[in-house]
Amino acid sequence: MDGEDLPGHPGPPDYRRRDTTADGPTVARLYNAYLDSEGTDAVDHEAADDLLRRAPDLKPVARANREFLARAVGYLAGEPGIDQFVDLGTGLPTHPNVHQVARERRPQARVVYVDNDPAVFERGRTVLDDGERTAMIQADIRRPWTVIDDPRTRLLIDWSRPVAVLMSSVLHFLTSPEPIVAAFREVMTPGSHLVISHATDTTSRADGVMEIQRLYRSAGLTVEIRPRRRIEGLFSGLALVAPGLVPASYWRPEAEIPPEQQGDRVWMLAGVARVRDG
Repeated sequence: MDGEDLPGHPGPPDYRRRDTTADGPTVARLYNAYLDSEGTDAVDHEAADDLLRRAPDLKPVARANREFLARAVGYLAGEPGIDQFVDLGTGLPTHPNVHQVARERRPQARVVYVDNDPAVFERGRTVLDDGERTAMIQADIRRPWTVIDDPRTRLLIDWSRPVAVLMSSVLHFLTSPEPIVAAFREVMTPGSHLVISHATDTTSRADGVMEIQRLYRSAGLTVEIRPRRRIEGLFSGLALVAPGLVPASYWRPEAEIPPEQQGDRVWMLAGVARVRDG
């Protein structure tokens, strides 16, 4: 992402197309390489392998984060009955995708996938966009109203009904996440839910986490690792769903947590919160 954070209403959607492949791997393609998913090439894997040699925790953290997202979506489509989702910074398609998880419990669930990376948009439009109940749009989430007011968002998402807004492993790539979260919360009706996972330096492995921040920045990728209290603040005014804000692998695990995802090895905090009534 480039430019300044502009959370205010900028008018029509801004579909800026910039070349994200010329200067090396992007955040989305590195993440996909950590997950061993399709959509990455030799350059991506080479860069990912280099990062993993210096920061081996990246791979289990990426896996823990992806599994958290699937569990969160499954929960929301179940007990709260959410049937519309907006996935911000979706990244490259990775099985299972949000609509696949949601439709296991809500067959008519609608999902809008959002990313500003042209490569992600093109791949997502082919794999994720069915033209009816799922859409892939190219927009910069630092300009929230380009997402909220996008014609395809308005077609699929009824903001007067509960919606789940997913911000999985995306906010630490933004310099000012609070105004962005606030803009989406402004249009989320009571009963809606916010899902966030965010890298933290509030961990006994803080030195290693900050080294990852340094490595990403040296590759020209913006990343802001934040303390727990700052991440907690993103949920201010919302009701956190049990077990609260915890390492991603500890959010309602469905099986025994593998050793590589236990304790401080997963420095990605994750939480789900409900917009209160009234």
